Amino acid sequence: MSFSQVSRAILSMPNSRTVQFYAFSEAKFYKTGKNFQHLKEKINKKKWLILNGDYQISKNKEYCRGAFIPKMIGKWKCRKNSDIYSCYNKYACKLANIKSNRETESSKYHYLLLKFNLKPLKAKVWTSKTLPLSIFSKQLLSEKRKYKYKYKYKYKYKNDVALASSRADKKVQENTISNSKYSPWNFSMFYMYSSGTFLDNVTNQGIKATANQTSPLTIGQALSYKDKENNYSYSGSFYLSSLSGASENNIKIDIPLEIGFNAYYNYKFNNLFIPYIGFDLERFAIFTTDELTLGQSLSTREQTFGYATIGTSSFFIAFKLPIYLKLSFAKSIFVSSGRKSLASNLEYSGNRIIFYANTSITSKFFVHLLYKSHTLQGPTALQINRLGFGFGFKLF
Repeated sequence: MSFSQVSRAILSMPNSRTVQFYAFSEAKFYKTGKNFQHLKEKINKKKWLILNGDYQISKNKEYCRGAFIPKMIGKWKCRKNSDIYSCYNKYACKLANIKSNRETESSKYHYLLLKFNLKPLKAKVWTSKTLPLSIFSKQLLSEKRKYKYKYKYKYKYKNDVALASSRADKKVQENTISNSKYSPWNFSMFYMYSSGTFLDNVTNQGIKATANQTSPLTIGQALSYKDKENNYSYSGSFYLSSLSGASENNIKIDIPLEIGFNAYYNYKFNNLFIPYIGFDLERFAIFTTDELTLGQSLSTREQTFGYATIGTSSFFIAFKLPIYLKLSFAKSIFVSSGRKSLASNLEYSGNRIIFYANTSITSKFFVHLLYKSHTLQGPTALQINRLGFGFGFKLF
C-alpha cells in the first residue's frame, strides 16, 4: 500500500472529520480577601477563561484519540452572570502533524495561561456532543433542576447556577479542572558546563596569583514541594562537579570533586516577588598560593563552607517564553579545612552571590545559566568568579 493510499485511509476514518463536539468553560472568581487584586480592570477574565478551555481541551481524549487531536471550528461565545463567566465553542477531530499535535498545542496554551495570575473559586471544563438547552438562555437561570458537582475546593457561594443539560453525567465531573490530578512535587535533573577564575592575593607578602578551574561535567538534581494554593514551597538541590585546573603558567593541577547542597523555604507574594531563606553547603578546592612563600609547589586543599542564605526569585513571560530568575546572598557561618595552611593559622570566611536564570523550551526540557562569585578572607584574599550554562529535564 502506497503512502497516499495510507493517508486517504486515515482521513476517511470516522474519527477524522465527522466527529464534532462542544466544549464548555466556566469559572467564578474571587471577590474579597487576599485575591482582591484579581478585580483590577486590566485583567481580562474572559480571555483567561477561553485560554483555559483551549488548554484543557488540547489534552482531552474523550472524542479524539491516537493520531487525531481536537481543533476548534468556530469562535468562542461568552456571557457573564454576576461573577460567573461562561464560554463555549465547537470542536472537530483533525489529523495531527509535526507542527500541530497534542504536545505543541497544550504547551502553547499553557505558556499563554502563565501570563495570568488568577485564582478562580470554581473552574471547570467539560464536553458534550450537543449544545445543552440554549446554555446562555435566561430561562436556564430559573431551571429547577440543578446538577451537583464535586469540587476539591470547599468554598460555597449562593445562586449556584448549573449550566449543564439533562445529558450531563459522571463524565462531566471527571473533566472538571477542580477534580484534575494535582501533584505538589517537582523533580528534575540537570547538566552544566562552567569555568571559574581564582584571584589570589597574599597581602603581607605582595604575592598575587591567578588560576583557572574548568568543570566540563556538573550533574545534579532538584526537588521541590509546594502547597496547592502555591503560596509557599520548599526546595532543595544537590550537585557533583568534576574539575580540571591550571595556574597562570599553564601548569595542570589535579582537583578533587566539588560537592554542593542547599535547602530553602520560599513564600510567594506574587510572580515577581518570591523571597526565600535557607542553608547552603559547599565543598571545593582552593589553590595553596599562601604556601608558595615557604617554597612549596602550587597544589590544592579542600574547604567546606556552610552558608546562611537569603534571596528572591521572579517568574514572568518574555518573548513567549517563561523566564525564571533567582538572586541570592549567602554569608559563611562555619568552615572546615581538609588540612591547615602551612603558612597561616587563619581560616577562610566571607560571602557568596549567585545569579541564576532558567527558561523552559518544552514542558519537560529547560536551559539554564549561572553566575557565582565568592569573596573570601583568610590566609589570602581570595576572589572566585564562575560562569556556567547547561540544560535539564523535568521528570515529574
